[in-house]
Amino acid sequence: MNLVIFKMKAKLLLLLLVLTETNCLCYAQKIIIKGEETTRPLQWSDFTGAVDSTSPFFAYTWWRINYRIANAQTRGDSVIITSFEVRLELDPLRSWVKKEKETDDLLVHEQGHFNFGILCMDEFLAAYSKLHFTKDNLHTAIQNLFSAILKEYHDMGERYDQETNHGMNKQVQAKWNSFFREQLKEYARN
Repeated sequence: MNLVIFKMKAKLLLLLLVLTETNCLCYAQKIIIKGEETTRPLQWSDFTGAVDSTSPFFAYTWWRINYRIANAQTRGDSVIITSFEVRLELDPLRSWVKKEKETDDLLVHEQGHFNFGILCMDEFLAAYSKLHFTKDNLHTAIQNLFSAILKEYHDMGERYDQETNHGMNKQVQAKWNSFFREQLKEYARN
């Protein structure tokens, strides 16, 4: 059973245009699976990493998120970033599954872990767009914000595993699936 919430809109790149006094600020977010921009949910074929045979878990989803400032302009002490990109990527070489344990339910659970990456990316971009940058705080402000939001979603992922017993508690997993559907409904296709 695939999560409907993860059937993202057809666009691979979401551009939010925010008009300011004389600038057009472009913010972009990209979701990368197996090295390609995509709109699809995770598939077991995405999990190509070496299996940790000593792990008690049946699968592991490894995602990373990063950001890039492509262009910035200064106005006095203020810095205006005119192009900013946030990128979420599933690392297929660190994501693995024990082949004999591949089930639809487990894939839904692992999708939940990747969903935290999407939520993290969205929150980071929303919070970033509200910050005011100066020459003195530019890198520190962005890095502090990034670190705090990343920690929040990694902690949430740990809580998710504890509450669902790594997807084994179907009732709690269903509640989390509803949470993802609600939080990520903008990514769902009609």
